Amino acid sequence: MQGNYSTNRTTTGDMEADLQVDDCSATCSSRKQDKIFSDNQVNKKPNKMPRYMQSVPIQPIIHPVDRNILWSFLLSVIFVVIAIITGIPFVMFLTLLIPLVLFIRHACAKYCYCRSGNRGGCGNKKLHFLSAVDAFWLHDSDFNRFVSHCIFFVERGMNAEKLRELVLTRVISKQYSMGLAFPRFTQKISPVSTGYCWVEDENFALKNHIFEEHKRIGSKRELEDHLTFLMGQPMSQDRPLWEIRVVPNFGKARDTVFLFRVHLAVSDGISFVKILGNCLADSRHNLRLKPRYGGTTFPFNIFRALMVGPLTFLTWLLYFRRDCNLLQHSQRLSGERVVSWSRNIRFSKIQRIKQITRSSINDVLLSAVTGSLRAYFQQNGVEHPPDVTMNIPVDLRFETTMVESVPEMGNRYAIVNTRLPTNTEGAIPRLWEVRHLMEDLKTSADSVVMYGAVHYLFNLLPYALASWLFRVIHRKATLIYSNLPGPDDAVFLGSHRLKKITFWMNSSVEVPVSISVFSYGGSINLSVAADKMVIPNPKVIVREFNAQINHLSRLLSKRRIPGEHRRRSSFTAERRREEILKPPLQQIEQKLHDVQDELREITLRMEEASNPDYSPSEFRQLTASREYLSTKVEELKEEFSELLMELRRRKSLADGRVSTEDEDNDGLLRRSRKRALSITGRRPSLSAVTSSIMSTARPLTTPTTPHHSIFIPPSPEMDHPESPSSDQHRSLLLDGLQGRITFHGHEEDSVERMC
Repeated sequence: MQGNYSTNRTTTGDMEADLQVDDCSATCSSRKQDKIFSDNQVNKKPNKMPRYMQSVPIQPIIHPVDRNILWSFLLSVIFVVIAIITGIPFVMFLTLLIPLVLFIRHACAKYCYCRSGNRGGCGNKKLHFLSAVDAFWLHDSDFNRFVSHCIFFVERGMNAEKLRELVLTRVISKQYSMGLAFPRFTQKISPVSTGYCWVEDENFALKNHIFEEHKRIGSKRELEDHLTFLMGQPMSQDRPLWEIRVVPNFGKARDTVFLFRVHLAVSDGISFVKILGNCLADSRHNLRLKPRYGGTTFPFNIFRALMVGPLTFLTWLLYFRRDCNLLQHSQRLSGERVVSWSRNIRFSKIQRIKQITRSSINDVLLSAVTGSLRAYFQQNGVEHPPDVTMNIPVDLRFETTMVESVPEMGNRYAIVNTRLPTNTEGAIPRLWEVRHLMEDLKTSADSVVMYGAVHYLFNLLPYALASWLFRVIHRKATLIYSNLPGPDDAVFLGSHRLKKITFWMNSSVEVPVSISVFSYGGSINLSVAADKMVIPNPKVIVREFNAQINHLSRLLSKRRIPGEHRRRSSFTAERRREEILKPPLQQIEQKLHDVQDELREITLRMEEASNPDYSPSEFRQLTASREYLSTKVEELKEEFSELLMELRRRKSLADGRVSTEDEDNDGLLRRSRKRALSITGRRPSLSAVTSSIMSTARPLTTPTTPHHSIFIPPSPEMDHPESPSSDQHRSLLLDGLQGRITFHGHEEDSVERMC
């Protein structure tokens, strides 16, 4: 201000004095205003960020070996003692009470059903009541329907009339010794006084369940919008709870799309996959899932659940808190679900990650899902998101070695809660933590506790009260995750190839996100359904999932699979199909012997080529041909390995055995390995009976000895070779150079070790 005034100064003294007075007053006024403003800033309360938007403190990652097991062991012992004292008497009381309650319930239902005028259910005809696990899904809310949706993309030319004929002849009318193979396709659910029962639909007509969609749908965006609309629509209760909507001329390829809607009370996804592959497909695929961990340990876990079940269930109800994060907080859901799905993801990429990290396919997929959720949190302002809870179904059926001629319909799984480490930074540490959490779940009895609780409570309590208790447990989660394995080979329906399958398993009322994975024909598809208020655009989750898979693949691109040769396989999918998979067994065996003979011949030539009596020109010629020799040996070794693995696979299938080299897609059910070190588990029901001992995660190490080494049986010529003369040396070498031998790679000592 003084600078500005100095430019306007006059020679008059009074004017200068007035200006100085004004300057002082202006300065004092400015300082007073600054003081008032600063006081207001101090007294003003800062805007508090909502809790669901707050980041959580960063926690260091502790390796399982370094964790203190003493405190966990003491807590586990205390938990087991209390569970045994309180659980066994309570379970015994309920076990004695259930037969009486069931008898009274069935008698009342029979009496009321006959008095209501339904004479068809009276007399000697038995009412088929819904099981407790099936009745668990009957309580739809006003805006959430327990209806699963599945999309089949079929080659052009298929229509509703052809599909009706296939379903009628191969599924609906299929018979076995006890009558209809799949009666639930023609039965509706009828409420009675004390529950629900299956009743034959006298007005059943297949055209009411398989029909052409009236709305014109030609693009993926239109299909997503239509599926969003269908997810809010209930199923008609006066007919069987399933339908197939046929959408012709979809996309540029003019494919036919089947929109399959089925209520979760009818059956689970495993049963429908078996019906698709073993009954509806043109050629029977003989689908037999590998033994599930949840099913194989079911008898043992029943004994554990009897002791710790009541206390564990009470802990789920009262102790664990509901998630509070960006996706799950106190806001009311809109009731409108938006959907999205991915393109085909190559199964071989995920398989390689699984083999390098010695984890399961399910662990890799869950790790990618966790990373995609973490990225979504960070994109929306939560730098360090908390861990989230998820509902995950555990299959409890036991697969025998024999193929089921008629798959049994119904639900055979339990939904339990587990944690996803979205707070863990880094793709590889997240994979380790996911694997550790899944091992906790596998070694616990939580799935059997939940399965038993459903049976007890839905048989003893009113359905509304029992359903409310389970809603209290399941609504604490942020999402539901489901992984369903499909046929490995392409399925044909009426000579039309089924190109792609994707599905959505609907979640509980207060769980806003559903993520499903389906594997089919050597590829994996991810599908996401989310409430519109929570995730307006689920394509973000799909895109981040693909990015996480690619990121894991890049991180592990320099790592070798344990037992893998350093040189990559030259067998493409087409070459492997033509030379390895198609030829008959006798031709495979003959090729195996031919490769062995050729390897012996080359080995002899290379041994003879090491003779030091060659002239300098011949020695230079020999050095130039060494690359040829090494390449041919590697090619023969690779071909020998491919043939040998295919021979073993075919013989194991012929003997009725299941190969255990690879894990099933559902990593939840993989049997845990034994390891030297042990720690206690962190799940409530994990420690019962087994003294809370659990295996640790094995480090990512590569063995020094390959698992698939090639063995060539010795022959008399190799054990006692005759000593050839110098002329014979030269003639053998020239024959090898003029032949069709091409080589590259290892030295002669590697060939000697191989042979």
